[in-house]
Amino acid sequence: MKFSLNSLGLTVPPELAGMGMEQLEQGGLLLGFLTGLHAAHVVTFTRPGPLDIRLPGLFALQDPLHERELNESGLRYLGFWHSHPVGTPSEYSDEDLIDWRSAAREMFPQMEPVQTHVYYPIVTGDRLRVWAMARDLTLTELRPEEVMRCSTPTVPIWSN
Repeated sequence: MKFSLNSLGLTVPPELAGMGMEQLEQGGLLLGFLTGLHAAHVVTFTRPGPLDIRLPGLFALQDPLHERELNESGLRYLGFWHSHPVGTPSEYSDEDLIDWRSAAREMFPQMEPVQTHVYYPIVTGDRLRVWAMARDLTLTELRPEEVMRCSTPTVPIWSN
């Protein structure tokens, strides 16, 4: 699944979209690599661990497994995903924005300058929305790219 806006882009595994079907919030780290100046590809993501806090209106990363998986993966930290319970808004909350800015302030100094954004997907039910935060802490929502199917099959034309 690809999300983009202008030169910003993020590709995520389709199974991330299936993580929003629970009544308790959940989340984890996005792990992957850069594919361009303002684009990235998520190879995998961490899932909640037993020490994480999961409530109907709150998820907090507490389990050291997230950092361990990042360190063992050899992949780059790209951001943080979380879910909202089924039937709740898929928009980010004021608390989400505060957490995202705090995490970005902490993580950007540890990242190479070439990484210009961190990404924050929210999954609610079967809906996945993605925001990208720049180093100046501005936030941009990325849009899903739709696959356009050809209405007429393409047939090779051979001349004799």
